[in-house]
Amino acid sequence: MKIIVGPAYLLLTLLILTICPCFAQTGCNQWLIQEAYNQLKAGANEQAITTLSKVLKDNPASVDARRYLGYAFIQMGLGTKAIRELEYVTRMEPGSPADLVLLADAYFYSSQYKQAAELYEEALKTSPCSESARSGLVHTYIALGETEKATALCTNALNESPAPSSRIHYEDLLCLAQGSHGVQRPPSGR
Repeated sequence: MKIIVGPAYLLLTLLILTICPCFAQTGCNQWLIQEAYNQLKAGANEQAITTLSKVLKDNPASVDARRYLGYAFIQMGLGTKAIRELEYVTRMEPGSPADLVLLADAYFYSSQYKQAAELYEEALKTSPCSESARSGLVHTYIALGETEKATALCTNALNESPAPSSRIHYEDLLCLAQGSHGVQRPPSGR
């Protein structure tokens, strides 16, 4: 089947883009956000930041662009910038456990452990099975010197996690919480 695009179609498209320039901008911004996502997956964080900055220049209220920008800043070690972007995201779209964890990560990597702990705990209230929130909270408790809390959280996770990869992860964290410098696995290889 061959589709012929005539002058009437092109004129209609031009008219729509003239009357509603946001139509073209939205499509372009979505494409740029997807491009930034691909750049982040490839580890090209600086390129992603540049791409997302273009989106935010045209649409400062883009939550998706700010979310990915926050992630890129975390990857670059720019916690303060990440916090600014991710706080905006959590204000505009409150209640997302994934966004809370991302913001908590930004606080953690900025050495603001108390704020990180509060956010990880909040994420766990809305999503009790969140591995990333629980793992982040264990690391935060260890950073705060609250090893008893970290140990209890690991023990609970081990009791609840039948998946071998989860068990190994929490066994490693338990060793870390208990001050073991090397991860020693039981002979069973669990």
